[in-house]
Amino acid sequence: VKAGPRAPGPVVPKPIGSPVDAASTLFAPEAEKADLVKKLGKLKETNKQANGKWWSFCKVHGEGKLDANAHDVPFLLTFFESFDLNEIPDEPGCPFVVARAPSPKSSRLPAGTPLAVGAPPPV
Repeated sequence: VKAGPRAPGPVVPKPIGSPVDAASTLFAPEAEKADLVKKLGKLKETNKQANGKWWSFCKVHGEGKLDANAHDVPFLLTFFESFDLNEIPDEPGCPFVVARAPSPKSSRLPAGTPLAVGAPPPV
């Protein structure tokens, strides 16, 4: 006589509010998105240009929505690819980009150069 399949041991439910491994409970697309959102957060913490690039990318391609969760997986993947290839220009008005002042050498005239022909010297 063959024995049937073994009955599983008792299932012990986890208490409500206990930590759950999110990756094991999410479907593949949601897990991938969660991973990309985490990756973006880490990138923005470790790379000083990332905040400005994310802001600029969202302004142009994402209707200005800065919350990564508001975007789908293809949008997030496109951002990472564009960021890695350094293809995201800084958009005007980006609060994370510091405007560079012109270098002092480029704005100075050589000593003794008249400001304008025939103009009186500055007083």
